[in-house]
Amino acid sequence: MKNLMFVFAVLALAFTSCKKDNTDEALVPCEFVDFRYYGDHVQTIGELSPDYLLVGIDESTSRDEFEELISDLELLDHSYSPVGDLIIGSNNHMHVVKTKDSKSCEELTGIIQELEQLEQVQFVHYTVQTDNCDNLIWEPMGDLCVDSYSNEFLVKVEDPSELSQLNELIEQTNTTLVEQNQYMEQWFTVSADKQADGDAMAMANLFFLSGHFLAAEPQILKRPVQ
Repeated sequence: MKNLMFVFAVLALAFTSCKKDNTDEALVPCEFVDFRYYGDHVQTIGELSPDYLLVGIDESTSRDEFEELISDLELLDHSYSPVGDLIIGSNNHMHVVKTKDSKSCEELTGIIQELEQLEQVQFVHYTVQTDNCDNLIWEPMGDLCVDSYSNEFLVKVEDPSELSQLNELIEQTNTTLVEQNQYMEQWFTVSADKQADGDAMAMANLFFLSGHFLAAEPQILKRPVQ
């Protein structure tokens, strides 16, 4: 059954899981994936934010250097000042950028593709609207937050001594094996940067629907933007 679901997932990823406006054929297709799998259940992650994107840049690039790199992108609000602490990933820093005005999914996808042309940019992700602006210990982070996800997702295998299916799918999707959890040996971290066949949300869904793994889950992030 999961193998059949995998076929449908591949077809679905060729289109968009968000609403499209077909009135302008010059726009690139919307690639926002608005759901994930939590166990065997489909969980909607929320409504696309039209104003913010999450950008992962090489850890050697400072915020000031990044601002200089994107200074020519006219669709971004260069007066926007980031809120909260820097998000540090395995080998990157993650920054929120704001658009000049609210954008459609297709317009955001175009900005993502433009940002990904920069060598220092490892990935760019959509963000999601949320009413919850508290951290994990219920402390307020700001006046307004968005949710997003890192470039890494977690995969749970049935037998950690047999990784042929994991390695094969990683090769097929241009993703990267990062590490095995030293305390929970069935769990592996996989990364999906701009060279992968989809972002970490799309790839987590694809890995789960392959039927080869017990779970595949993106790493959700919450960021204050005001």
